[in-house]
Amino acid sequence: MAVPIESFVYTGFSVEKAIGEVPKLNFEIVINTRSREDIPNISHVYINHLDCEVFLGSTDTSEPTPGYSEEGNFGTYIINVGKLIEIGKRDITHLVIPLNSPKVDKFLEIRHKKRYLLFDVDISGYCLCYDSENKLTEQIPLKRLSLKKKTARDELSDRVIFNTDDFVKLMKEIKGYRLESVEIPIYNFKEQQFPNMKKAVDLLKSAYQNLYSGKELETVRDIRNLFLNYLTFPKKIKTEEGKKSEKFLKNEIKNYIMSKVPENSKEVYEAVIKALEKDIRSICDILSKFIHETDDKLINVPLHKDLEFLYLSALSIVTYLAKQLEQP
Repeated sequence: MAVPIESFVYTGFSVEKAIGEVPKLNFEIVINTRSREDIPNISHVYINHLDCEVFLGSTDTSEPTPGYSEEGNFGTYIINVGKLIEIGKRDITHLVIPLNSPKVDKFLEIRHKKRYLLFDVDISGYCLCYDSENKLTEQIPLKRLSLKKKTARDELSDRVIFNTDDFVKLMKEIKGYRLESVEIPIYNFKEQQFPNMKKAVDLLKSAYQNLYSGKELETVRDIRNLFLNYLTFPKKIKTEEGKKSEKFLKNEIKNYIMSKVPENSKEVYEAVIKALEKDIRSICDILSKFIHETDDKLINVPLHKDLEFLYLSALSIVTYLAKQLEQP
């Protein structure tokens, strides 16, 4: 359900707020020791801890493939084993990774691209070997051991891949977050008495549709045009380096807002408008990294999170101004 814009504050997704606790990713680690026949002089091994460096990747299929996309280092985690294990026996321990909001957001970003999550886990540590008289015989370094996962065909895979069903099971407790999209509410604008404001509102609505249709060029073009063509005008100002062109709020908008402000509050609202103009200039600076001011060619393709930030920034500014100029 969309919430009214007055009560909507975009602060990002919080796992803790959604379910009250951080969900955990749990890898089961089986430690296999050699048989007594292979190493008759060793009776037990002791492992204090294992260091696990986890790398995140993605693949187009739910099975291991030679080619996959690297998504970055997921973090280094420690398994506190602290056990003396008899040779010929096996022991089970667990690598537990808490999934805070940034990690969940990364998962969602990968799944939004219709790709599967893939984990490379390099395990290292030290194994202390003891003979039958409990004397320490040697210290063996454990380096770059690979975590493996059984596939549907019960084969061991070099990498850990979570298919769609695994991912849904992992995320099913996170309430209020859709896996494929984030629903952003939009203010229900009333009739505008200012033509420029009406056109800016129309472009904001168009940007919303383009953003969630995956149209990068159309989204940044709509946001650029609503600021440059309908909300601001360029004006030469003096600086230490000389004259330069800056963007200012259109006089018809600024004058109407100031006309409704009580006399004893005019200084305050002049400062508010200056701050608003500064925010608009900052947004336009970001837009200039992705699209030219004078044509519709993309300079760089923005990420979805960049587009969402630009849209939400435009939404807050246009909403504020439009409510000031609405027909009574």
